Amino acid sequence: MKTGNEIDPLILIRDCDSTLIPFGESFTLKKNSKVYLTQALGGSYTVKFNGSLFRIEGKDADAIGKPIITESDEVEEMTGEAREASVLYILVV
Repeated sequence: MKTGNEIDPLILIRDCDSTLIPFGESFTLKKNSKVYLTQALGGSYTVKFNGSLFRIEGKDADAIGKPIITESDEVEEMTGEAREASVLYILVV
């Protein structure tokens, strides 16, 4: 029985580039490795593997069975105009 703190493992379906957190070193997670998804935020994923955390970019999300995220998926174009009074109101409130 799960307590709510347990996460089901994911098995990598291919080798995957990643970044070791917090050191920033590049690392290749190997196909068939068991990882645990700890966070999905901002177009990337954080997984736990052998007691360490690794960041997987959205372009490699398919390695963990998630949809690939491209830069164009992440960027939303803002349109419209900002009036000085509106900006000052937001800053004051």
